[in-house]
Amino acid sequence: MFIVFDAQLVKGSIQKKERQGDLVIVFTKEGETADDYIERMVNNIGRKSEVCVVTSDSLEQQVTFQRGAIRMSSIEFYHEVISTQKKIQINIEKNHLEKRNRLEERIDEKTLEKLEKIRRSRWIRLTI
Repeated sequence: MFIVFDAQLVKGSIQKKERQGDLVIVFTKEGETADDYIERMVNNIGRKSEVCVVTSDSLEQQVTFQRGAIRMSSIEFYHEVISTQKKIQINIEKNHLEKRNRLEERIDEKTLEKLEKIRRSRWIRLTI
């Protein structure tokens, strides 16, 4: 995944790339817009691999789509991120519940019965 920042107006700026895991952050060089960079990248890989360009600029959406990329508005991308976060949270909670290590599953029936008797007898004493 690439995130492209426009540094066209930064005097003396050279193109910089920073990698953080699977994420590549690009700062364009002086005189180059983020749109220019994105269009060049889409030209190079747009029809060979699946590319999704996230922008709310309708002209940029049109240009990148014509060059083979899928386009998504910023608000659509935002909702996709929120939806994905919710799905991940649900999966985490589901896995946690499935992997719960309950006492009843780890001890024998006889011990479980004794513990239950202790629990009930204490409950009765506390309620009197």
